[in-house]
Amino acid sequence: MSTLQVEIVFDLNANGAGDFFTLDDAAKGKLDNTDFKLAGEVLVDVSSTVRSATVNRGRNKQLERFTAGTATVTLDNRNRHYDPTNAASPYFGQILPQKEIVIKDQGVTIYTGLISDWNFGYAIGGDSTAEVVCVDGTSLLVDPFVTAGAQSAETTGAR
Repeated sequence: MSTLQVEIVFDLNANGAGDFFTLDDAAKGKLDNTDFKLAGEVLVDVSSTVRSATVNRGRNKQLERFTAGTATVTLDNRNRHYDPTNAASPYFGQILPQKEIVIKDQGVTIYTGLISDWNFGYAIGGDSTAEVVCVDGTSLLVDPFVTAGAQSAETTGAR
């Protein structure tokens, strides 16, 4: 039996939702307190809303080119927590690309990458999903940005 765990980096303190130290807050902003810890962006377990997840990486044939590892996670969005227009969401303003995502199976990390896109699906019956499209760090190597320029023609001895 598989126990899938998905975590996404969110700033729990961004909307004052978490019990973390907050500058300029009357209660949470007091120095030298032990009630409100420092936070910021932390991995948030969203496993309870995961409907499905797929991970693809590597190559299928010996002579095929390596491609970046990808993952797609479909989240239940009926409560609108992942709706970027829902100001009441604890993640409001944070449904953005380039957030880190970690997928674990039975406690073993099987995928770590960055969110490249969020896709939303709304059905007439009230069902709603958020699809998280991800790429791993090898995407930086697979698709490098090379700027055009003139190369000087010199021999190694001239250097």
